[in-house]
Amino acid sequence: LLSHLKMPHETFREAIMQLDTKAINPNFVVQLMKLLPNDQEVGALQSYTGPKEELGMAEQFLFELLSIPRLKQRLQCFVFIMEFNAKLRDLSENVEVFSYAVNDIYRCSKLVRVLEIVLAIGNYLNGTGPRGGAYGFKLEVLNKLADTKTADNKSTLLHYLVNFISQEYPELITFPEELTNVEIGAKVGEKLVEEISKFKKEIKFIYEEMNRPYYKSNAKNDPCGAKLEQFYHTAYTDMEVLENNKKDALAMYKELSRSFGEEDLKPDEFLTQIHQFAQAFKEANNENQRKKEEEERIRLRREAFIKQMAERDRMVEARKQGRKPNQAQTLQPNDLRRPGLGRGRGLQDMIATAAADHPHRAMSPP
Repeated sequence: LLSHLKMPHETFREAIMQLDTKAINPNFVVQLMKLLPNDQEVGALQSYTGPKEELGMAEQFLFELLSIPRLKQRLQCFVFIMEFNAKLRDLSENVEVFSYAVNDIYRCSKLVRVLEIVLAIGNYLNGTGPRGGAYGFKLEVLNKLADTKTADNKSTLLHYLVNFISQEYPELITFPEELTNVEIGAKVGEKLVEEISKFKKEIKFIYEEMNRPYYKSNAKNDPCGAKLEQFYHTAYTDMEVLENNKKDALAMYKELSRSFGEEDLKPDEFLTQIHQFAQAFKEANNENQRKKEEEERIRLRREAFIKQMAERDRMVEARKQGRKPNQAQTLQPNDLRRPGLGRGRGLQDMIATAAADHPHRAMSPP
């Protein structure tokens, strides 16, 4: 670790004392915190009274560090301050994406109409039984549509639903395209509240640390307390903005989940179920399209084959009605000028018959 430190130990110590975040790489400080000596090792170093130059490089470095008051807490504050802007930006973006995902569902009237059709189909299938005549259903039902097979076991209820909608309500078939933010919204929503709570605790730690008696009584000799206080006021303002945005996003989600009758679902669970249904619906539609295209290709090949067979039968029938080999006659020169030959056929009839004697080979059916 020390091989990456490009400054004298005394300079590093002073940078930590001054909270000089521009002089030190945060990754170095994070790794350093993992290697801090335990109480026994600290005691051994502090009891050393010999020349400092006789210590190893690592021991000399630790010797300098241990002279810093509240070293571990100071390093924690140091790392948080250096990473604060990046963490704040990531959390703010996550809240924004989550809000977009909730808003996508909230505004997607096509999704609501699709769910109404699902309910109607379910009530029809359940008839007058105890599960029929329902006023709604849980979102988890949506992901079971693909598991319900048709009578011939070649398709599913989801494929039937998609096919029905494509025929009767084609304007609804594209509803998954209106939910582009739901997948990433589900991912960030899983730990959004937890991560913001952790962020708030770290800011609170700054507040508690800057109010320690040590910093109050050593304000002239140790500027760390004053710098922590200055940072805290800026960070607290930013934290309030983030917290308010989070509350607005969660309030919008609460209203959305209530309208779906899913108040008990966590945000990430709710968004995940909507996303999975939209993706399954989209894939089922693609599979239906591929199936229709294949059926159309088969139909065209069948028609072409039938047409070829009909043409071959016609040509065979034409040969049967024409001149037979044992009825051949000798063609006289003057016959070319006569209106007919043999059985009353002209020259054009003979050419047609000759062509019919060598028909093109019919293609075998695919």
